[in-house]
Amino acid sequence: MGSRLRGRSGCLRTFMARTSGDSVNSWLAEGYAIVATDYQGLGTPGGDPWMVVKPEAYSVLDSVRSALGAFGELSNNVVIVGASQGAHAGLSASLLAKSYAPEVKLRGTVAVDVPGMSPYAPETGAPQIAVPPIAGGGANGALAVLSLFTLRAPDPSFVPSDCLSDDAKPVYEAARTGCEFGPVVVRNHVTVENAFKERPDTAIAKAAPLQQYPAPKFPQPVVVGAGLADTTTAPESQYNIVMAACYAGSTVEMHYYPGKNHNTSISASLPDSQAFVKKLLAGERIDGNCSVIKPPVPGN
Repeated sequence: MGSRLRGRSGCLRTFMARTSGDSVNSWLAEGYAIVATDYQGLGTPGGDPWMVVKPEAYSVLDSVRSALGAFGELSNNVVIVGASQGAHAGLSASLLAKSYAPEVKLRGTVAVDVPGMSPYAPETGAPQIAVPPIAGGGANGALAVLSLFTLRAPDPSFVPSDCLSDDAKPVYEAARTGCEFGPVVVRNHVTVENAFKERPDTAIAKAAPLQQYPAPKFPQPVVVGAGLADTTTAPESQYNIVMAACYAGSTVEMHYYPGKNHNTSISASLPDSQAFVKKLLAGERIDGNCSVIKPPVPGN
């Protein structure tokens, strides 16, 4: 099973012991083999093409190819599991798997805390609802700085320091050279509102097409889990990307988790996610629930 660990911390997880709160333990206890993707540029000097569809998707699929080639005892029955950035990577890999890695037998995808806001969501005729803007500090402040790695992908001449505030520059440098930048975000009180001295709107427009999912017609079933208290990937934006996928004719199952935020929704989603995967691998029919999905009530 190809699995994406949450965010950029994945570059450290290979060297860390599993903990009681780590969802990987739950999958291991069920007997699954897990491939933790090593993303292009992650944890090495220079940064990585963060939230760019093709590098993320290809990294996921290449990791599965490598595992299948190295361990002959593994079954070529693959489910991609991802949260947050990993959900973006997982959905991207699902949509590109047929053309890029047709030998990988992908059965379905589990995506929690799905980035579904602009620029990730493609234009469709599906019903959409308003999405609140990302605001505040903590993870959201970090994400504002990390977005600059994406902007360098289409334009290597882009200089992040030209638009970063003085407080945010150390965060970018810490992220550029390693994984442990969270403490710098907190120490410097970096927020979405104060990360930039000037918004790089031109660079954002250039990078947006690279971040957008392909047309969301998934060849295999997908389950999406959304915490209703998530302020990083808002449940409204997750509803929108699910509606786009349903409109395109995909088989999608969506679940809401009242009171769960960007950090707690993963563990809350495990019963639904694991039941979904068991049905997939048993060859049972997955019907999805597109016809009954309602807009979320945030913070419920």
